[in-house]
Amino acid sequence: PLTRLDRHDATGAVTRQLTLRPQPPSPLLQRAVTRWGLLNAEADDDGLLRRTHFVAADEQGAWPSLSLAVASALTKSTPTFDADGLHLADRTIPIDATGAARLDFGGPLQASFDTLSLVSLIDDLSKPTHDPTRFANRVVILAGFALGTADVRATPFERQTPGVVKHAIELEALLGDGRFLRAAPRALAAFLAMLLA
Repeated sequence: PLTRLDRHDATGAVTRQLTLRPQPPSPLLQRAVTRWGLLNAEADDDGLLRRTHFVAADEQGAWPSLSLAVASALTKSTPTFDADGLHLADRTIPIDATGAARLDFGGPLQASFDTLSLVSLIDDLSKPTHDPTRFANRVVILAGFALGTADVRATPFERQTPGVVKHAIELEALLGDGRFLRAAPRALAAFLAMLLA
C-alpha cells in the first residue's frame, strides 16, 4: 500500500515521512513510452533497502513498480499474483503476506553491475573504434550517481549508494539472472537461533 514516502539523511536514517501520492509522468513523456511505473525506495525502519513491493494501490487505482513495468514489457507478459507469488513470463517470485519480495543485493553496486559515466560514454561514442554492440541485449538504466542528486540510499552492503541499485537488483531478478530471497521456515530459523545462542 502507498502510505508514506521516507526522507533519509546521509546515514540512511529516516528524517521525515510524507504522504505518498503517485504522480504520473508528464503528458509528453506518457506519449513517448509504452509503460511507466513507480519509483519507491521502501526502506525498512533502520533506513536499509531490503524489500520491494511490485504494485502499490490506493483509492485512486493500482500502479506497478518501474522494474515490474519494464520487465513486463521486455518479456511481453502480463504479471499476475496468487498465493504462490508474482508470476511473470516463466518466473514465480516469492512474496510475503504484505506483497513484498526480499531483495538479494549480493554485494555493493559496483561489484554487481557495470557502470559507466555519461562523459565516458559520449567520449567512447565519438571514437571511430567504438563498439556499436556494447549495449546489445542489455538493459541500460540511466541514473544520477553524484551524492548531490539526493538519491542516495543504504543497503545491507553500503551505507551510501545511488538509489538506482534497487531497480537494477529488481530487474536482474525479474528477468532471470538474479534472485529474490526467501524467508527461512520458522522451525529452521528457531533452530539456527538456538544453535547460535
